[in-house]
Amino acid sequence: MSEYRKEIRQFFGKNLLQGLLAFAVLLIFFMFFKNFVQEHYQAWVTPVRDQPWIVYSVFFINELVLGLIPPEFFMFLHVQDSPTVFWLYVTLMTVLSYAGGTTAFVVGKRTRRTRFMRTIMVGKQARRWIMYYHRFGGILILIAAITPVPFALTSLISGVLDYDFKDYVKDAWVRFLRFYPYAYAVYYLGTTQLF
Repeated sequence: MSEYRKEIRQFFGKNLLQGLLAFAVLLIFFMFFKNFVQEHYQAWVTPVRDQPWIVYSVFFINELVLGLIPPEFFMFLHVQDSPTVFWLYVTLMTVLSYAGGTTAFVVGKRTRRTRFMRTIMVGKQARRWIMYYHRFGGILILIAAITPVPFALTSLISGVLDYDFKDYVKDAWVRFLRFYPYAYAVYYLGTTQLF
């Protein structure tokens, strides 16, 4: 195996493992929260869930900018809904996430020569991802689409570094694969009573 492939596998494996561990902690927290405060759970969730335009505007902005709020948090809002409604919202979230990444890519491409963008690109975080981008190329987009590697930042940097738009669209579609297995776990475990 070449050193390059080994490095990609290590980078992917490390980030996937971190993502799965974070997801497991989030699921455990959610299950205990839901089971221990069951009588208050609906009272807290319903007002938020009843504002879908606000919730999914926040989700889109989250996916466009940095993705600091895990998508699973938004999935938890619909665990008590019917399976059809839950999967409808998961599909909406997947499309919004893909659209957020694509928008970040376009913003990066259109603003790459501006002073503002050049200032952002010399920041420590951006330089780190540029280094990864130069090391892994378009594979970084695939890794970011599946793991906790920041998808929005990777998309933005891909645009700034003038990655081909058609190639970006082909690489980023893997984002759709990330949501459904996680959503299945959220729904299955979220509808299970622990006690």
